[in-house]
Amino acid sequence: APAPASRFVGWRSGGAKSPVFEGYRGLRFDADGQLEEIFGDHAPMPGEVTAEPAITKEEAFAAAFAHVAALPLKRRCARLVLFYHHPRLRLGWDLELSLARGEDQIQVIVDAAENPGEILYCRSLLATAVHAWVYRTNPGESERVEIEWPRDWVDGDALRGNNARCHFANATSSLRGEPSATGVRFAPAEPLGEEQWVVNAFGWANELHDFFAARGFGESEGNLQKRTAEKKAAAATSSW
Repeated sequence: APAPASRFVGWRSGGAKSPVFEGYRGLRFDADGQLEEIFGDHAPMPGEVTAEPAITKEEAFAAAFAHVAALPLKRRCARLVLFYHHPRLRLGWDLELSLARGEDQIQVIVDAAENPGEILYCRSLLATAVHAWVYRTNPGESERVEIEWPRDWVDGDALRGNNARCHFANATSSLRGEPSATGVRFAPAEPLGEEQWVVNAFGWANELHDFFAARGFGESEGNLQKRTAEKKAAAATSSW
């Protein structure tokens, strides 16, 4: 948890009626009001930005399907975003595609205006799976179990992500996991040590965020997150 009286200030980049893809910045101040950390990604917005797509989301799906070898796919979501393609922002359809039989899940951003159908971004979502050893109930009443966390809970290999940041009160950075065959794994060496407390706290903070988000409690009610993507199915993907 952050030190007592620490303060966070965050904002999102956006324009032309669409958010900037992963365009979030934040500041963390200590108890004396001194700046401790600047985090997130910045995308400059030079000149005019295209606001109206030249292709539909259905056409963007078709381009994405072709890019992933035209396998049978089930659409998950589609939204317009501004993708920072140095040195400018480009309007694109942000799509999530699920391969048949759950073999993979892929995020693709397709250019929607400047060069319709061009693939701007493509990555496997399952390749960044996160596993953690946690206690489902009180440590004295159960053993630790290994579970899989939703991928957007964790940015990179540290205990920080879309919904929460978790570290020791006197720490300057978040606890980091170990590389695994599918992504990253948090497995503290001491089952009852301080690192295990932090891993469990991070998991429950995210679980509570998704629990309330799935029941209609959004940012206007104080349930904050970095990215404002649709969270209705978040609780269903949780393994807690």
